[in-house]
Amino acid sequence: MGLFSSKNLIATAKIKFYGEDKALVTYETKITDSEFIEHSKIELFAMYYAKMLYNLGRGEHADLLIEYVQRAVDDSIKSAFVENKETGELGIVKSEVKRPSILGGGQELVDTELGNETKTYTGELYQKSDGSLIVQTHMSWGGEGYYVPVSVTMFLQSLINTLSEVMLAYLMLVLSSMNKYYREIGSYSDIGSIIDAPNFGLDSASQLLNLSK
Repeated sequence: MGLFSSKNLIATAKIKFYGEDKALVTYETKITDSEFIEHSKIELFAMYYAKMLYNLGRGEHADLLIEYVQRAVDDSIKSAFVENKETGELGIVKSEVKRPSILGGGQELVDTELGNETKTYTGELYQKSDGSLIVQTHMSWGGEGYYVPVSVTMFLQSLINTLSEVMLAYLMLVLSSMNKYYREIGSYSDIGSIIDAPNFGLDSASQLLNLSK
């Protein structure tokens, strides 16, 4: 039976490519509460990001992806937070949360199927019986050095476009904290980082904003 013997599927994200530069991102869940849906999207993206970095392995493609994600963080929330001097907690100035375009030249998110996809990347978020979260991913073979990081940026762009301002700021704090983990604590090429980096990011962001995970 093994590690995944007792788990409940929370949500599934699919990044369907039509050629190299067009992609459709879909998100399926049985959850009906809108706030919970946004939380689950952030949790799944954080774990997908960690898994794709691990899949890339130590090297230029992964290092550049981390830099790319950090630029998206900076462009989105550079001026969006104020600190409570007494508690140290952060408050969000919603009007200062930006929605940057992070895709490369010629790349495009589409909102409908364009025929038979050329590549499909899938992330599935599961909750285990002990309450912890895990991710399972599925990838089309071939061209991983290109499609793996672009699947991340396409997924992230879809969240930038659609999350509420508060939850977008929360996502960016999660990603900034994950990148801190990769700089200071653990390597993305270590299998343990698939769980540890997202947990660090989610916990750190929740503490800063005084949110429950």
